[in-house]
Amino acid sequence: MALLAPLLCAQLAAQAATPVDAPALVTHPTAPSPDAPAAAVPTAATAPALATPRGLEARLRVLGDQIALALKRLPGDHRDQRFALAPFASVGDEAQARQLGLVVSDALVTALARDHRLPMVERAALGKILDEQALGQSGALDDGQAAAVGKLAGATALVVGTVAEAGDAFLVTVRALDVESAALIDGSAASAELPKGELVALSAEAVVLKSKAGAMFRSVVLPGWGQLYNGEPIKAAVVGGGVGTMAALGVTAGAIGGWLRYVRYPSIGTTADDKKLSAAELQARVVETRGWGEGTLIAAGVLGGLTVTAWGAGVVDAYLAGTDVESLDAALAGN
Repeated sequence: MALLAPLLCAQLAAQAATPVDAPALVTHPTAPSPDAPAAAVPTAATAPALATPRGLEARLRVLGDQIALALKRLPGDHRDQRFALAPFASVGDEAQARQLGLVVSDALVTALARDHRLPMVERAALGKILDEQALGQSGALDDGQAAAVGKLAGATALVVGTVAEAGDAFLVTVRALDVESAALIDGSAASAELPKGELVALSAEAVVLKSKAGAMFRSVVLPGWGQLYNGEPIKAAVVGGGVGTMAALGVTAGAIGGWLRYVRYPSIGTTADDKKLSAAELQARVVETRGWGEGTLIAAGVLGGLTVTAWGAGVVDAYLAGTDVESLDAALAGN
């Protein structure tokens, strides 16, 4: 027993050191005091509003996302279908003057093709159909006409819309139509207010409103203008500055050479200074003046040729570097 006592004491000590789970405390809700203030209940007025995307680019992206989602929900695999987006109608004097319907529709068709990988009917092909149907590209189509155009283009659905002035913004409304029934596709109707200043600035630089012919014409009128029109300011400065410098040097050389050859040369020997020269000195002055005059005129001709060549190269460059509807379609097809 004397040997067991220490063992029992050690076991009891170990059990005492082991923590025992305490019973869970059960709390019961107490009735609120009559004097306590009532808890605020969220209402439509107090609930946080959904954030409106800021900026033109963000709002256009959200609009494109909504259209793309509706189109992708159509029966069948959207990758095996084709969709078309007609030029939007411009409502209001400023919207029409700046062709904002065309600007916004171009931005959306680019977003649908590039960001959402939707197979889109090419702008040029759709424009040709609109012209053949004598509908123009103003975007003023009723639902029946829109569906017919979409069907001719081989599309499953056609997106139409308008851009209208709304105070300090432009209101864009869009919807997609089934080309077979001209019915509105569920979830495709959407609208967005675009900041006026940003959209006007975008229209000034919108590629869709430009053309290769426009760039070439501007370069013919003024060297470098075509490059500036194409959004290439550095190249515009090089072309404009180079052609302008050579032209100025050519004109200056021509003026000096013409004076030496056709004014000063014939008059040698008639001035008071010339009469003081000996016959040999006078003959040397005649040869020298004629040589400088003819040489300077030759230099003027060379500079003139270089000026015309550089000007022509600028015209060709403006045309080749320009963008039109066909090149926009090709760029999207390559993405």
